[in-house]
Amino acid sequence: MPTSEIHAAGPTTFTFITLGGIPTAMQERVEEITRPGVDGHAFALLGLKGEPFQLEGVRDYDDLTAAKAALASLESLLPGSLVTVYDDFERQLDYVLVLDVRPIEMRKVIKAAGGKSTSKGAILRVVFTMQRT
Repeated sequence: MPTSEIHAAGPTTFTFITLGGIPTAMQERVEEITRPGVDGHAFALLGLKGEPFQLEGVRDYDDLTAAKAALASLESLLPGSLVTVYDDFERQLDYVLVLDVRPIEMRKVIKAAGGKSTSKGAILRVVFTMQRT
């Protein structure tokens, strides 16, 4: 089973049960150039650019306190950072800028199976807004 991770600067790694979404590829951007009263079209190539995309990460923790601490760490370390992402499809995405970290669910769980923590007392779902650079 592949490991879904976000590697930030230094030894900081955030591991997830699942890290899913559809990252956009870097694509050549084109600008149309027109002038009133002049026939025809011209185009300028603007270079490779990435569009923002979202990935959703899910992770289990021993308790709500650990989940809150992990969320605080995600929110303080990642926004504005260049990271490397390994997603559920075993893709490695290098030089990805984290634009936003938004929690969408944090709750207690009972009798969960699998995952990363040993006692599985809480689950955290987070949406990351990212952009390839």
